[in-house]
Amino acid sequence: MEIRFLGVRGSCPVSGARFKKYGGNTTSILINSSNTSLVIDAGTGITKLAERENFRENVVFLFTHYHLDHILGLPFAFLLYSEGYRRKMYGPDFGNFSVREALDVLSNPRLLPFKVSEKMLETHLFPVSEKFEVENFRVLSLYSRNHPLDGIMLYRIEAEGKSVGIATDYEVGEDLPQVVEFFSGVDLLIHDAQYTEEEYRERKGYGHSTEIMAAEMAVKTGAKRLVLFHFDPFHTDSEVDLQQLRAARLFPATAAAREGMSIKL
Repeated sequence: MEIRFLGVRGSCPVSGARFKKYGGNTTSILINSSNTSLVIDAGTGITKLAERENFRENVVFLFTHYHLDHILGLPFAFLLYSEGYRRKMYGPDFGNFSVREALDVLSNPRLLPFKVSEKMLETHLFPVSEKFEVENFRVLSLYSRNHPLDGIMLYRIEAEGKSVGIATDYEVGEDLPQVVEFFSGVDLLIHDAQYTEEEYRERKGYGHSTEIMAAEMAVKTGAKRLVLFHFDPFHTDSEVDLQQLRAARLFPATAAAREGMSIKL
């Protein structure tokens, strides 16, 4: 199993010399098995044409939620309009707001001059369940209320004897015991680290964690490796460097996600 980071920012994309190391695109993660590409969220990172060679014939989209930074790249994703791929989409149903409704919102004619669902090639849409298998991936989901309005889906992805935990847009809170159990023993934990500890004091309840929370989660779950993820769009490379250093004091096997970074398990 190979994990590749296509976009690592939250909120909005950014560009410039101060964001060159980690990249400025919003959230998207590619997990490849032998015959399938699992795409977690479709922020602007998914639009990079240079990534075409990294996708398998079977493509499965899996959404954590439908905030704009996680779906902004979807209308412009080559995967939807290119021959040669077999496509499926899975996403949570937040009180009758599902993948289909998210596509319709993106296709509002005031915002976009074409309807995504009408232009994209054959793509099968499915709701997320607690446990399901797609191709050779086993997907486990855990719902958390700890993100504004609809909440967030946490995922544990298993394939080829390895496991990856996805906790983007998650704020550590009262459901910590359940989350720790859910991610117990993962080979790799990818965890939200949008805020520093100082920033968090003013932004508690915004639905995001700090690098220290992420490191503490890695310790509690017994994860083998930790990748900090979903950085504040205005945190410069040097600021993310400091976040990584602070987290590594608590959990040495810590890295900060960078666009194009690839991890093989």
